[in-house]
Amino acid sequence: MFAIALAVSSVSLHSVALQLPATQQICYQASVPLQQTYWSTSIPIPKFDPALGNLQQIDIQFNMSASGSIQIESLDASPTVFFVYFGCTASLLRPNMSVIDTISPSASYNLSLAQFDGTLDFAGASGTSISPTATATDNLVSPPPTSDLIDFTGPAGNPGTILLSAAAVNSSAVFGPGNFAFIASVQASVSVQVCYTYLPSSTGSTYCFGDGSSLACPCGNFGSSGNGCASSVNSAGANLTASGIPSISADSFALQGAGMPNSAALYYQGTTQIDGYFGDGKRCVGGSIVRIGTKLNIGGMSRYPVGADTLISLRGMNSAGAIRTYQVWYRNAAPYCTPSTFNLTNGLKVTWVP
Repeated sequence: MFAIALAVSSVSLHSVALQLPATQQICYQASVPLQQTYWSTSIPIPKFDPALGNLQQIDIQFNMSASGSIQIESLDASPTVFFVYFGCTASLLRPNMSVIDTISPSASYNLSLAQFDGTLDFAGASGTSISPTATATDNLVSPPPTSDLIDFTGPAGNPGTILLSAAAVNSSAVFGPGNFAFIASVQASVSVQVCYTYLPSSTGSTYCFGDGSSLACPCGNFGSSGNGCASSVNSAGANLTASGIPSISADSFALQGAGMPNSAALYYQGTTQIDGYFGDGKRCVGGSIVRIGTKLNIGGMSRYPVGADTLISLRGMNSAGAIRTYQVWYRNAAPYCTPSTFNLTNGLKVTWVP
């Protein structure tokens, strides 16, 4: 049995709000620990989840590290120079056993040994022991073949894993003009990183507008198309958009409010869509409410998360497959419309993916 360490990493992601964003990337890593060569094992790598978007490219990095010992004793009656080659070879294979990559870390040495001293102990003037190490790394881009884009992709929401195969063999050797005794012991470890580059899916859908397309604003204070109801500082109303990917394993999801006064703005999450009067605007988020975070608007805008803010997936205690609604509730203290001193943006609905 071979122990396989599996880790997930991610990179910083970005997108244009509610539009098809630039390509993004998510990476997975797995490794086989250092052990005596002539081993083979399967390495599970998570497949790409098409719920994230459209897979464009697969980048594979294959690494190998080797270490061990080489013992040599000259059995000649005169001094001899030996060439010592330390190395091993590892292969990475697809499930159909076609080769993805082969790497061969190696090191070489010239050893001058005296005539045989009469004792086969790999020591003294005629013998020696060395402890070489070697590493190698290959970076591959697929396609080609384009079939990898299919084979490395699983069902949306539950992509599963692809089982790659890895094997390592010893290729160490000694060369010289005379007789000698030779023992080589080689251990090897490998690691694999698979990165998926993809075009993300849309970040979500907006709803509950203050433009008269649904429930009218409380004082007929209609905003512009796609926004919330008009406020004392913005007749077009405030707007909520999103960027990034609402992914539990690679959360880059961010909310951005615009068109608000330079006041406090509460970003909050719900589990249902509603459409009802609330202050000078409309409340669009209902069900189980979670306060995501409060920000101070600058230039009428704010964003969550920023910097060290907790990710929305964590603040909202979300899980894969969860449908969540979002809105910004902002302070608008100037007398306007109702006696209330607040207003709201439109609503936004997203589905969280794994």
